[in-house]
Amino acid sequence: MRNPILSFIFSAFVSVSLLATPPVEINTLNDYVKFTNESIHGMLIVHRLLELYNQDINKYVDLEGYELNFFSNADLPKDIFEDPDQWFFDESPHKIYDRIQKSTAKVKSKDITQLNQYCKELRSICTKINKIRFDVEDYIKANDLTDANLLQGVYDRLENGVTLYEQFHETQTALEKKLNSTFLQTRKTTSTKPIPELAKQMYIANNSVKKVLRALRAKDDKEIESLANFAKKSIASVKNNLASQAGSQIITSKKTKANDKLSLAMSSIEDFYNTADVPTEYKLYGKFYFYHNSDIINKVNRYGNGFVKEFNDILDELDISFLHLFEEAHFYQVIYPKKLEKTDHITSSDDIVDVIPTKLKNREIVTNSRKIIVDSAKLEMILYDHLIQDGDIVSINFNGDWILENYSLETAAKTLKLQLNKTGKNYLLLHAESIGKRPPNTMTIGYTYKGEKQRIALKSDLNASELIEIEVDQGS
Repeated sequence: MRNPILSFIFSAFVSVSLLATPPVEINTLNDYVKFTNESIHGMLIVHRLLELYNQDINKYVDLEGYELNFFSNADLPKDIFEDPDQWFFDESPHKIYDRIQKSTAKVKSKDITQLNQYCKELRSICTKINKIRFDVEDYIKANDLTDANLLQGVYDRLENGVTLYEQFHETQTALEKKLNSTFLQTRKTTSTKPIPELAKQMYIANNSVKKVLRALRAKDDKEIESLANFAKKSIASVKNNLASQAGSQIITSKKTKANDKLSLAMSSIEDFYNTADVPTEYKLYGKFYFYHNSDIINKVNRYGNGFVKEFNDILDELDISFLHLFEEAHFYQVIYPKKLEKTDHITSSDDIVDVIPTKLKNREIVTNSRKIIVDSAKLEMILYDHLIQDGDIVSINFNGDWILENYSLETAAKTLKLQLNKTGKNYLLLHAESIGKRPPNTMTIGYTYKGEKQRIALKSDLNASELIEIEVDQGS
């Protein structure tokens, strides 16, 4: 029986323009995909440079006397997207762009005209992105960054990057939509054969993972679990279809690589909604940034450990006349130094938390039936061992961030100052690193509500962690 969800998603793909489109060679249409995917790679290189600039500037602000050590632009091509010495590309985005213009010069079609306009916009964005790396470096060299007003100029230039990366993604999305309809309209006029099932399943699997990535880009985790469940089903379907494909040794190798990379992608997606654990170096960026830009996207894009390249190679090797699959562009965000935040309270890396996690570091999470009710979004609390000191060692997670790690409650009570998010949920989670002499691990939270001292105890063992929600009394 046909899966209705798969049918629905693919029907969106096959909805085509009513305007007749003259036949265009599949290789030309695939050049639009290749141009976009290679541009995404170039954008990633600049993305890493901007992150380095951002991190170095923040260290300069937060650590007095810190000497800036910048990654030199001189170590890279002047125009990353041209890459004359082929450091990064077998074929640069600029070269593919020129070939598209040449191959479509005589094609009189509104669709092709629109596709070329999208490509022109993407190329323009790439040129501006490439320029930012020099703008930031030149500004830093020319200005005294101990002057806060001048320092802000660095962040303003980095913020331009945020806008350009978003513009690239929006244009890419529009190009994808137009190219899908153009391909299907062209195929409709040139072939009576049905689209092979393997190609459909590849498209659906890639699209399902991209839906997860786009939810993370929007910092919207409300539907992540359902999106992840669908991705899991679509990945299983394409794996089954790949298993039935006979072919050369190359096909066998590509199938194995594709299956392995699909498994890695699914594992990363499950990690997000089960744990949303973020490495230390990405804590300031938050879970959405880390899982989108590093953990998951690296299993999608070619210049990570991605399956899209394997899919496209399999289509070519099996001589399936089908539109190649798109990779996904990164997004960029600027991280500001702690001194500029002007607060002594710990803030969440994610300013809106909609979903309470159900697992963390492969442990089940038990939610306390009570809630911490407070009368201010600025909360000061004291953490200490419950009843008797017995060697408990804990880590504390606040809204997805580890704010205290491997802390011995026997050493001393710990005061925490938290800045609660104004919207969404707020929570504190107790994670046992050891259970002391008398398990389970127990901790008391002391705080003040309406002038009176309050206490709530949490417990955790090596199998489960306890979480408690925090709410601001709106009547306060």
